[in-house]
Amino acid sequence: MKEDVRYTKSQKRLLGYLSAVDPRRIAGQTISEFASEAGVSDATVLRFCRALGYKGYSEFRLALAGEGAPLPVASDYVRETERDFRIAAEGCGRGTAKADLDRAVSMLLMAEEVCCFGAGGDGAAARLLECRLLSLGRRAFFERDGHLVNLRLAFRRPEVLLVVFDGGGRSKDGCDAAGLAHASGAGVLAVTCAEESPLSKFSDLTLSASIGETSPSRQEAALVFFAEALSLGVGRETPNAEQLSAAAALALAAKRI
Repeated sequence: MKEDVRYTKSQKRLLGYLSAVDPRRIAGQTISEFASEAGVSDATVLRFCRALGYKGYSEFRLALAGEGAPLPVASDYVRETERDFRIAAEGCGRGTAKADLDRAVSMLLMAEEVCCFGAGGDGAAARLLECRLLSLGRRAFFERDGHLVNLRLAFRRPEVLLVVFDGGGRSKDGCDAAGLAHASGAGVLAVTCAEESPLSKFSDLTLSASIGETSPSRQEAALVFFAEALSLGVGRETPNAEQLSAAAALALAAKRI
């Protein structure tokens, strides 16, 4: 352990926790389990490991495992994934009122065309919303390239709705696209995990998940949750949703071997 490191209050709490338990037990825990028992965030644990000179939690855990402790079984990553999605879903409920979700659904229903934008890992939720809307007979397209989405928006009518999925709420591509759409009179719906962000300045409505300082996987899970909730809301307001979904399923089945 480094002696010249100035530990934060949270990191000192971790030091106290480590001194009170068998280190070999910690080697059998996921980062979320360790953080939960110690009363800190996953990010704090990661910074703590790096302060000790390790590249990350995995290397820290392996060092502890060298004492003879067993590593987690394969099912641990399943439990951690389940925990991520549960925390993300609960955060969406805390951060966004039902009335705002209803308003977002109305914006999707009124739009002639929906542009679903998300860069990097955030693109998964944007792509999901596009697919769900297409299966309901709505006009939608997905874009993850900042330059291309700006080109698309430059020639679009005000009836277009831009939905920006941005976990941090401050990416340059997301803010640029939202700013361009807003300036052209198009609607902007922001979906993020940041309660306050630069992206919100350009949006007509912001859906935010209250999950605090967290891992990218939980942010992405929260965005996917919002995409599913929005598409479900649109489906319930679409009179012939079942027939449209069946037609979409047939179209996809034709592509199968």
